[in-house]
Amino acid sequence: MLPTTPTMNSFGSANWLAQITNMEEVTYKLTGFQLPEVNAGATPITSRNQYVYQESGDHIVYENLELTFIVDENLLNYRKLHAWMENNVANGQSKQESIFVHILDNNKKFQGVEVEFLFAFPLRLGQIEMDTSGATSDVTCTVTFAYTKFIFIDAAIVNDE
Repeated sequence: MLPTTPTMNSFGSANWLAQITNMEEVTYKLTGFQLPEVNAGATPITSRNQYVYQESGDHIVYENLELTFIVDENLLNYRKLHAWMENNVANGQSKQESIFVHILDNNKKFQGVEVEFLFAFPLRLGQIEMDTSGATSDVTCTVTFAYTKFIFIDAAIVNDE
């Protein structure tokens, strides 16, 4: 039996959209997105010989999520994040939502893979630079989220089940 041929298409796109649960009326067109670092660590197990044996860590640590988005003309997407942060501080606990990042192809069509960040809440809302020189056409902002973990939702896999 021959092994299956792996898909060799490059994963690349400059088109990402983010949506947040309970904020479906707001879509965040992202200009910057990175999957955060994931670290399981290792626990060294010592013995009397010269080698140190390592065992996988007992938990996974996910780095914070940073999204750079285009601010809409009414600043609605910015104001929603700002209100979320204010409400979390006023209530003394964080309202946590899922964030979905949809990956689009160059024709802005859904590629079939999205990433869901679970139990997320905003930590930092970056500055908005108002550039009156006209050097840039889009106003952007960066928001930093804490979350529990992320998972991949693959339409091809989900539809096969």
